[in-house]
Amino acid sequence: MPQTTAQGIDTASAERLRAVVDRIRHNDRISPSESDQIAQLLVDYECWDSLFTLLGTHSKDNQELFLANQKFAIRTHIKYVNDDQACVELLDKIITTYKVNFSFIWDEVRHQLEDDVLLQARVLTAIWDRFDQLDCRVKCLERLCLVYEKKLADDEQTRKHYRLLINVDANNIRALKYFKSVYVYNFQWDQAIAAIKKILQVSRGLDKYRAAQELAAIYLYSKHKPSRALAVLERYCEDSPLDKSMILYDSYIRLEDWGSCIKILQGKINSNNNTTQQSQLHLKIAGLYTRAGNSAAAVTEYRAAFAKDVNCIEALEAMIGIYAKEDAWEDVLECLLDIQARLAERSHYLRVERLVNRIKKHTA
Repeated sequence: MPQTTAQGIDTASAERLRAVVDRIRHNDRISPSESDQIAQLLVDYECWDSLFTLLGTHSKDNQELFLANQKFAIRTHIKYVNDDQACVELLDKIITTYKVNFSFIWDEVRHQLEDDVLLQARVLTAIWDRFDQLDCRVKCLERLCLVYEKKLADDEQTRKHYRLLINVDANNIRALKYFKSVYVYNFQWDQAIAAIKKILQVSRGLDKYRAAQELAAIYLYSKHKPSRALAVLERYCEDSPLDKSMILYDSYIRLEDWGSCIKILQGKINSNNNTTQQSQLHLKIAGLYTRAGNSAAAVTEYRAAFAKDVNCIEALEAMIGIYAKEDAWEDVLECLLDIQARLAERSHYLRVERLVNRIKKHTA
Protein backbone atom coordinates (compact mmCIF):
# COMPACT_ATOMS: atom_id res chain seq x y z
CA MET A 1 0.00 0.00 0.00
CA PRO A 2 1.25 3.51 -0.73
CA GLN A 3 2.16 5.55 2.32
CA THR A 4 0.08 8.63 3.19
CA THR A 5 0.69 11.85 5.08
CA ALA A 6 -1.26 13.01 8.12
CA GLN A 7 -3.54 14.94 5.74
CA GLY A 8 -4.43 11.70 3.91
CA ILE A 9 -2.36 12.47 0.81
CA ASP A 10 -0.24 9.67 -0.55
CA THR A 11 3.45 10.30 -0.03
CA ALA A 12 4.31 10.51 -3.74
CA SER A 13 1.64 13.14 -4.39
CA ALA A 14 2.71 15.05 -1.30
CA GLU A 15 6.30 15.17 -2.50
CA ARG A 16 5.24 16.28 -5.94
CA LEU A 17 2.97 18.96 -4.44
CA ARG A 18 5.77 20.19 -2.16
CA ALA A 19 8.16 20.42 -5.10
CA VAL A 20 5.59 22.40 -7.14
CA VAL A 21 4.94 24.83 -4.30
CA ASP A 22 8.69 25.38 -3.85
CA ARG A 23 9.11 26.12 -7.54
CA ILE A 24 6.32 28.68 -7.40
CA ARG A 25 7.69 30.23 -4.22
CA HIS A 26 11.12 30.63 -5.75
CA ASN A 27 9.62 31.91 -9.01
CA ASP A 28 11.23 29.14 -11.05
CA ARG A 29 10.39 29.07 -14.72
CA ILE A 30 7.32 26.96 -15.51
CA SER A 31 6.57 26.21 -19.13
CA PRO A 32 3.05 26.65 -20.56
CA SER A 33 2.76 22.90 -21.04
CA GLU A 34 3.48 22.38 -17.33
CA SER A 35 1.30 25.24 -16.13
CA ASP A 36 -2.06 23.60 -16.82
CA GLN A 37 -1.11 20.36 -15.07
CA ILE A 38 0.34 22.17 -12.07
CA ALA A 39 -2.73 24.42 -11.81
CA GLN A 40 -5.04 21.41 -11.79
CA LEU A 41 -2.89 19.72 -9.11
CA LEU A 42 -3.14 22.81 -6.92
CA VAL A 43 -6.91 22.93 -7.40
CA ASP A 44 -7.25 19.24 -6.53
CA TYR A 45 -5.46 19.82 -3.22
CA GLU A 46 -6.92 23.31 -2.65
CA CYS A 47 -3.58 25.08 -2.51
CA TRP A 48 -5.15 28.42 -3.36
CA ASP A 49 -2.30 30.77 -2.46
CA SER A 50 0.15 28.86 -4.62
CA LEU A 51 -2.37 28.56 -7.43
CA PHE A 52 -3.09 32.29 -7.57
CA THR A 53 0.61 33.07 -7.34
CA LEU A 54 1.20 30.77 -10.30
CA LEU A 55 -1.64 32.29 -12.31
CA GLY A 56 -0.73 35.84 -11.40
CA THR A 57 3.02 35.85 -11.92
CA HIS A 58 3.92 33.27 -14.55
CA SER A 59 3.58 33.76 -18.33
CA LYS A 60 3.46 37.55 -18.02
CA ASP A 61 5.59 37.76 -21.14
CA ASN A 62 2.76 36.08 -23.07
CA GLN A 63 -0.36 38.24 -22.76
CA GLU A 64 -2.72 35.71 -24.35
CA LEU A 65 -1.54 32.96 -22.00
CA PHE A 66 -1.53 35.29 -19.02
CA LEU A 67 -5.13 36.36 -19.69
CA ALA A 68 -6.12 32.70 -20.03
CA ASN A 69 -4.57 32.15 -16.59
CA GLN A 70 -6.56 35.08 -15.21
CA LYS A 71 -9.76 33.57 -16.59
CA PHE A 72 -8.91 30.34 -14.81
CA ALA A 73 -8.30 32.33 -11.62
CA ILE A 74 -11.71 34.03 -11.95
CA ARG A 75 -13.48 30.69 -12.37
CA THR A 76 -11.64 29.28 -9.37
CA HIS A 77 -12.51 32.24 -7.14
CA ILE A 78 -16.18 31.92 -7.98
CA LYS A 79 -16.49 28.14 -8.05
CA TYR A 80 -14.27 27.03 -5.19
CA VAL A 81 -13.00 29.85 -3.00
CA ASN A 82 -16.17 31.94 -2.67
CA ASP A 83 -14.10 35.08 -2.24
CA ASP A 84 -16.16 37.84 -3.86
CA GLN A 85 -13.73 40.62 -3.04
CA ALA A 86 -10.73 38.77 -4.42
CA CYS A 87 -12.68 38.02 -7.60
CA VAL A 88 -13.62 41.69 -7.99
CA GLU A 89 -10.03 42.81 -7.40
CA LEU A 90 -8.83 40.37 -10.02
CA LEU A 91 -11.40 41.55 -12.54
CA ASP A 92 -10.48 45.16 -11.76
CA LYS A 93 -6.83 44.38 -12.41
CA ILE A 94 -7.54 42.67 -15.73
CA ILE A 95 -9.81 45.50 -16.92
CA THR A 96 -7.51 48.36 -15.96
CA THR A 97 -4.23 46.70 -16.94
CA TYR A 98 -5.16 44.98 -20.18
CA LYS A 99 -8.09 47.18 -21.25
CA VAL A 100 -10.23 44.15 -22.04
CA ASN A 101 -13.83 44.77 -23.07
CA PHE A 102 -17.01 43.73 -21.29
CA SER A 103 -17.58 40.74 -23.57
CA PHE A 104 -14.22 39.28 -22.55
CA ILE A 105 -15.21 39.47 -18.87
CA TRP A 106 -18.85 38.49 -19.27
CA ASP A 107 -18.16 35.47 -21.47
CA GLU A 108 -15.98 34.13 -18.67
CA VAL A 109 -18.14 34.79 -15.62
CA ARG A 110 -21.67 34.39 -17.00
CA HIS A 111 -21.80 30.59 -16.64
CA GLN A 112 -20.20 30.72 -13.20
CA LEU A 113 -22.69 33.33 -11.98
CA GLU A 114 -25.80 32.21 -13.84
CA ASP A 115 -27.37 30.59 -10.77
CA ASP A 116 -26.21 33.20 -8.27
CA VAL A 117 -27.76 36.46 -9.42
CA LEU A 118 -26.95 38.27 -6.17
CA LEU A 119 -23.25 37.58 -6.64
CA GLN A 120 -23.61 38.48 -10.30
CA ALA A 121 -25.10 41.84 -9.29
CA ARG A 122 -22.36 42.49 -6.72
CA VAL A 123 -19.58 41.69 -9.17
CA LEU A 124 -21.00 43.76 -12.02
CA THR A 125 -21.77 46.67 -9.71
CA ALA A 126 -18.15 46.70 -8.59
CA ILE A 127 -16.64 46.72 -12.08
CA TRP A 128 -18.99 48.61 -14.41
CA ASP A 129 -17.18 51.94 -14.04
CA ARG A 130 -13.70 50.38 -14.43
CA PHE A 131 -14.06 50.11 -18.19
CA ASP A 132 -12.54 52.90 -20.25
CA GLN A 133 -14.79 52.20 -23.23
CA LEU A 134 -18.24 53.80 -23.07
CA ASP A 135 -19.92 50.89 -24.86
CA CYS A 136 -18.53 48.47 -22.24
CA ARG A 137 -19.92 50.57 -19.39
CA VAL A 138 -23.27 50.66 -21.16
CA LYS A 139 -23.36 46.88 -21.72
CA CYS A 140 -22.41 46.19 -18.11
CA LEU A 141 -25.08 48.56 -16.78
CA GLU A 142 -27.68 47.09 -19.14
CA ARG A 143 -26.93 43.66 -17.73
CA LEU A 144 -27.19 45.02 -14.18
CA CYS A 145 -30.56 46.60 -14.96
CA LEU A 146 -31.79 43.29 -16.36
CA VAL A 147 -30.65 41.42 -13.23
CA TYR A 148 -32.34 43.82 -10.81
CA GLU A 149 -35.50 44.24 -12.88
CA LYS A 150 -36.21 40.72 -14.15
CA LYS A 151 -34.33 38.34 -11.88
CA LEU A 152 -34.30 40.05 -8.47
CA ALA A 153 -37.42 42.24 -8.90
CA ASP A 154 -35.72 44.96 -6.86
CA ASP A 155 -37.51 48.18 -7.83
CA GLU A 156 -35.17 50.49 -5.94
CA GLN A 157 -31.98 49.04 -7.44
CA THR A 158 -33.61 48.81 -10.86
CA ARG A 159 -34.48 52.50 -10.79
CA LYS A 160 -31.01 53.39 -9.45
CA HIS A 161 -29.14 51.52 -12.18
CA TYR A 162 -31.38 52.70 -15.00
CA ARG A 163 -30.65 56.20 -13.74
CA LEU A 164 -26.93 55.43 -13.93
CA LEU A 165 -27.43 54.05 -17.42
CA ILE A 166 -29.28 57.12 -18.66
CA ASN A 167 -26.56 59.34 -17.17
CA VAL A 168 -23.88 57.38 -19.02
CA ASP A 169 -25.86 57.09 -22.26
CA ALA A 170 -28.57 59.74 -22.51
CA ASN A 171 -30.15 58.10 -25.58
CA ASN A 172 -30.08 54.52 -24.33
CA ILE A 173 -33.25 52.93 -25.70
CA ARG A 174 -33.66 50.46 -22.82
CA ALA A 175 -33.41 53.15 -20.19
CA LEU A 176 -35.77 55.44 -22.07
CA LYS A 177 -38.36 52.66 -22.40
CA TYR A 178 -38.04 51.85 -18.71
CA PHE A 179 -38.64 55.42 -17.57
CA LYS A 180 -41.42 55.82 -20.12
CA SER A 181 -43.19 52.81 -18.59
CA VAL A 182 -42.72 54.22 -15.08
CA TYR A 183 -44.17 57.58 -16.13
CA VAL A 184 -47.15 55.95 -17.85
CA TYR A 185 -47.81 53.74 -14.80
CA ASN A 186 -47.82 56.82 -12.55
CA PHE A 187 -49.92 58.93 -14.97
CA GLN A 188 -47.05 61.38 -15.45
CA TRP A 189 -48.06 62.16 -18.99
CA ASP A 190 -45.74 65.10 -19.69
CA GLN A 191 -42.69 63.09 -18.62
CA ALA A 192 -43.93 60.09 -20.62
CA ILE A 193 -44.32 62.29 -23.71
CA ALA A 194 -40.78 63.64 -23.29
CA ALA A 195 -39.38 60.10 -22.97
CA ILE A 196 -41.24 58.86 -26.05
CA LYS A 197 -40.01 61.83 -28.09
CA LYS A 198 -36.44 60.80 -27.24
CA ILE A 199 -37.26 57.21 -28.19
CA LEU A 200 -38.51 58.44 -31.55
CA GLN A 201 -35.16 60.11 -32.17
CA VAL A 202 -33.13 56.93 -31.68
CA SER A 203 -35.44 54.08 -32.73
CA ARG A 204 -35.94 52.64 -36.19
CA GLY A 205 -38.49 50.54 -38.10
CA LEU A 206 -41.40 49.03 -36.22
CA ASP A 207 -40.08 50.27 -32.87
CA LYS A 208 -40.37 53.83 -34.14
CA TYR A 209 -43.91 53.26 -35.46
CA ARG A 210 -44.99 51.70 -32.15
CA ALA A 211 -43.51 54.59 -30.17
CA ALA A 212 -45.29 57.10 -32.41
CA GLN A 213 -48.63 55.35 -31.96
CA GLU A 214 -48.14 55.26 -28.20
CA LEU A 215 -47.40 58.99 -28.22
CA ALA A 216 -50.51 59.64 -30.31
CA ALA A 217 -52.59 57.52 -27.93
CA ILE A 218 -51.36 59.51 -24.91
CA TYR A 219 -52.18 62.80 -26.63
CA LEU A 220 -55.65 61.50 -27.51
CA TYR A 221 -56.82 59.48 -24.51
CA SER A 222 -54.85 61.07 -21.64
CA LYS A 223 -54.17 64.65 -22.72
CA HIS A 224 -57.42 64.96 -24.73
CA LYS A 225 -55.68 66.57 -27.68
CA PRO A 226 -56.96 64.79 -30.80
CA SER A 227 -55.34 67.30 -33.16
CA ARG A 228 -51.91 66.60 -31.64
CA ALA A 229 -52.55 62.87 -31.96
CA LEU A 230 -53.34 63.26 -35.65
CA ALA A 231 -50.23 65.40 -36.17
CA VAL A 232 -48.02 62.69 -34.65
CA LEU A 233 -49.53 59.97 -36.85
CA GLU A 234 -49.19 62.15 -39.94
CA ARG A 235 -45.53 62.90 -39.17
CA TYR A 236 -44.28 59.47 -38.15
CA CYS A 237 -46.75 56.83 -39.35
CA GLU A 238 -47.63 57.66 -42.92
CA ASP A 239 -45.88 54.50 -44.17
CA SER A 240 -46.45 52.40 -41.04
CA PRO A 241 -47.62 48.81 -41.60
CA LEU A 242 -49.24 48.87 -38.14
CA ASP A 243 -52.98 49.40 -37.82
CA LYS A 244 -53.57 52.97 -36.61
CA SER A 245 -57.24 53.15 -37.58
CA MET A 246 -58.59 53.11 -34.01
CA ILE A 247 -56.56 56.15 -32.96
CA LEU A 248 -57.48 57.93 -36.18
CA TYR A 249 -61.16 57.09 -35.79
CA ASP A 250 -61.34 58.17 -32.14
CA SER A 251 -59.49 61.40 -32.96
CA TYR A 252 -61.92 62.25 -35.76
CA ILE A 253 -64.89 61.39 -33.52
CA ARG A 254 -63.68 63.89 -30.91
CA LEU A 255 -63.20 66.49 -33.64
CA GLU A 256 -66.65 65.64 -35.07
CA ASP A 257 -65.10 65.00 -38.47
CA TRP A 258 -67.78 62.55 -39.55
CA GLY A 259 -66.53 62.30 -43.14
CA SER A 260 -63.09 61.05 -42.06
CA CYS A 261 -64.71 58.59 -39.65
CA ILE A 262 -66.90 57.23 -42.41
CA LYS A 263 -63.91 56.87 -44.74
CA ILE A 264 -62.07 54.75 -42.12
CA LEU A 265 -65.07 52.46 -41.57
CA GLN A 266 -65.60 52.04 -45.31
CA GLY A 267 -62.00 50.93 -45.60
CA LYS A 268 -62.62 48.33 -42.92
CA ILE A 269 -65.64 47.00 -44.80
CA ASN A 270 -63.57 46.55 -47.94
CA SER A 271 -60.91 44.56 -46.06
CA ASN A 272 -63.33 42.37 -44.11
CA ASN A 273 -65.00 39.25 -45.51
CA ASN A 274 -67.18 38.54 -42.47
CA THR A 275 -70.73 39.59 -43.40
CA THR A 276 -71.86 39.99 -39.78
CA GLN A 277 -68.96 42.32 -39.05
CA GLN A 278 -69.61 44.18 -42.31
CA SER A 279 -73.20 44.65 -41.18
CA GLN A 280 -72.05 46.20 -37.88
CA LEU A 281 -69.72 48.54 -39.74
CA HIS A 282 -72.56 49.69 -42.03
CA LEU A 283 -74.59 50.26 -38.87
CA LYS A 284 -71.89 52.52 -37.43
CA ILE A 285 -71.58 54.44 -40.71
CA ALA A 286 -75.34 54.98 -40.74
CA GLY A 287 -75.14 56.39 -37.21
CA LEU A 288 -72.44 58.82 -38.34
CA TYR A 289 -74.54 59.96 -41.30
CA THR A 290 -77.42 60.53 -38.88
CA ARG A 291 -75.20 62.70 -36.67
CA ALA A 292 -74.10 64.60 -39.76
CA GLY A 293 -77.79 65.23 -40.65
CA ASN A 294 -77.78 63.14 -43.83
CA SER A 295 -80.87 60.94 -43.37
CA ALA A 296 -80.91 59.61 -46.93
CA ALA A 297 -77.33 58.33 -46.70
CA ALA A 298 -78.08 56.91 -43.24
CA VAL A 299 -81.04 54.90 -44.60
CA THR A 300 -78.84 53.57 -47.42
CA GLU A 301 -76.31 52.31 -44.87
CA TYR A 302 -79.02 50.84 -42.62
CA ARG A 303 -80.38 48.94 -45.61
CA ALA A 304 -76.86 47.72 -46.38
CA ALA A 305 -76.47 46.55 -42.78
CA PHE A 306 -79.77 44.63 -43.02
CA ALA A 307 -78.80 43.14 -46.38
CA LYS A 308 -75.54 41.79 -44.88
CA ASP A 309 -77.30 40.38 -41.81
CA VAL A 310 -81.07 39.80 -41.94
CA ASN A 311 -81.09 39.46 -38.15
CA CYS A 312 -79.83 43.02 -37.69
CA ILE A 313 -83.02 44.34 -36.11
CA GLU A 314 -81.21 47.52 -34.98
CA ALA A 315 -80.99 48.67 -38.60
CA LEU A 316 -84.74 48.28 -39.09
CA GLU A 317 -85.50 50.03 -35.80
CA ALA A 318 -83.26 52.95 -36.75
CA MET A 319 -84.94 53.26 -40.16
CA ILE A 320 -88.33 53.29 -38.45
CA GLY A 321 -87.18 56.26 -36.38
CA ILE A 322 -86.09 58.16 -39.49
CA TYR A 323 -89.25 57.33 -41.48
CA ALA A 324 -91.51 58.22 -38.57
CA LYS A 325 -90.00 61.71 -38.35
CA GLU A 326 -90.63 62.11 -42.09
CA ASP A 327 -94.19 60.71 -41.84
CA ALA A 328 -93.21 57.98 -44.29
CA TRP A 329 -95.59 55.44 -42.75
CA GLU A 330 -95.54 52.97 -45.61
CA ASP A 331 -91.78 52.65 -45.17
CA VAL A 332 -92.29 52.27 -41.42
CA LEU A 333 -94.81 49.50 -42.09
CA GLU A 334 -92.36 47.71 -44.39
CA CYS A 335 -89.69 47.75 -41.68
CA LEU A 336 -92.09 46.49 -39.04
CA LEU A 337 -93.14 43.59 -41.20
CA ASP A 338 -89.50 42.65 -41.69
CA ILE A 339 -88.99 42.77 -37.93
CA GLN A 340 -92.12 40.72 -37.29
CA ALA A 341 -90.90 38.02 -39.68
CA ARG A 342 -87.76 37.57 -37.62
CA LEU A 343 -89.21 37.51 -34.12
CA ALA A 344 -89.22 34.06 -32.63
CA GLU A 345 -90.75 34.94 -29.24
CA ARG A 346 -94.57 34.97 -29.41
CA SER A 347 -95.10 37.91 -27.04
CA HIS A 348 -92.79 40.16 -29.07
CA TYR A 349 -94.42 39.05 -32.29
CA LEU A 350 -97.89 40.00 -30.99
CA ARG A 351 -96.68 43.43 -29.86
CA VAL A 352 -95.30 44.20 -33.30
CA GLU A 353 -98.45 42.84 -34.91
CA ARG A 354 -100.60 45.25 -32.90
CA LEU A 355 -98.34 48.13 -33.96
CA VAL A 356 -98.55 47.03 -37.61
CA ASN A 357 -102.34 46.98 -37.46
CA ARG A 358 -102.42 50.50 -35.97
CA ILE A 359 -100.20 51.86 -38.75
CA LYS A 360 -102.31 50.12 -41.41
CA LYS A 361 -105.43 51.85 -40.07
CA HIS A 362 -103.56 55.16 -39.97
CA THR A 363 -102.49 54.89 -43.59
CA ALA A 364 -105.74 53.44 -44.94
